[in-house]
Amino acid sequence: MRRDRTVHLVCALLGALASLIVVFDFWSRASPPLREPSAPSPPATATPAPEAVPLPPAPLAERPAELSKAVYRTPSGERYHRATCGRVKGKGIALSLAEAKERGLTPCKVCKPPPVP
Repeated sequence: MRRDRTVHLVCALLGALASLIVVFDFWSRASPPLREPSAPSPPATATPAPEAVPLPPAPLAERPAELSKAVYRTPSGERYHRATCGRVKGKGIALSLAEAKERGLTPCKVCKPPPVP
């Protein structure tokens, strides 16, 4: 009878040990290793992104005809947009409709700016 208790106790201890190993393995994979940072990695060789150009202030009501002809483009885009279009927020470059036509830009399908003359 004493032997049965010993076998049960050993089995319980082995099961607990196996559970601890599984938990520790999961925990060690889930968190990054704790180590001191090594030497800084060299900078990326990719071309840096172009700087964002701030949008001009809100249009004035005094010159509506002139301002309605202002459109915006992104640094790498092939379309022109309204100032309120989300695709040029914070990176729009102002240009006139005539300049947009010279560059061969097409109107945005989302904000639907005025067509080129």
